[in-house]
Amino acid sequence: MKRHVPEYMLEVFESQGVDTSGLVFAIHTDMTLNGGFADVYTAVGNGRLYILYGEEKVVKVKGPRRIVAAFEVQGLESFPLEEIGKLFTERLLSTGRLYCEKDGESRILLVFSVGFLSDVERLIKVIDNIGKGGEPLMDVSVRDEVFCPKCGTRYPEPERQVCPLCMDKISVARRLLGFFGNYKGKVAQIFIVMLLSTAFSILSPYVGTKLFFDEVLDKGGSFYGVVLWAVLLIFLVRFVGV
Repeated sequence: MKRHVPEYMLEVFESQGVDTSGLVFAIHTDMTLNGGFADVYTAVGNGRLYILYGEEKVVKVKGPRRIVAAFEVQGLESFPLEEIGKLFTERLLSTGRLYCEKDGESRILLVFSVGFLSDVERLIKVIDNIGKGGEPLMDVSVRDEVFCPKCGTRYPEPERQVCPLCMDKISVARRLLGFFGNYKGKVAQIFIVMLLSTAFSILSPYVGTKLFFDEVLDKGGSFYGVVLWAVLLIFLVRFVGV
């Protein structure tokens, strides 16, 4: 049977006497029921739902840069799955809530920042699968690794597992250029105009300052007194540049 429980969570649940061999899925959220901030580990397994409250403290480790945390436990709650009933979420402005409803009565199980809503929805899917007697992780997107194994950087999109620092940028550039196959002439024109624009950007200050002050206004200059033509030249260069 497949399962998805981060290793750092397994150690914490074991310290609280939970049989981690039966855990199949776990998520990490960030708030207590009263709206305070905390690190909350919620796991499903052994026919129960476990909610563990505490605080993560970052510790230094050797090897690639990555976040590794030690967990200070503040409390553990456990609910039999058959007593939970129907699960559903409520989205507020910046937070969300996980409710359970049974026999016409509902209660809040989790409060979390709205960014964790998709994780909580996956938790509900896992519990629904268990209730139906199916594979717990069926049709559930699982993020096996959120850090790049090469450099330790967290993936911007864990589902894709593409590291922007380690990806082959040359192959990406070649692939991008492949989309312009039918527009080679226009792309060439754009590059030529860009080069000309850069050239005029360099030429414009030379004509407008050095040539004008040193050669036109200075008595020893080669074009002394030709102010009108110099002004027209400055205007022409800037006009063509634009």
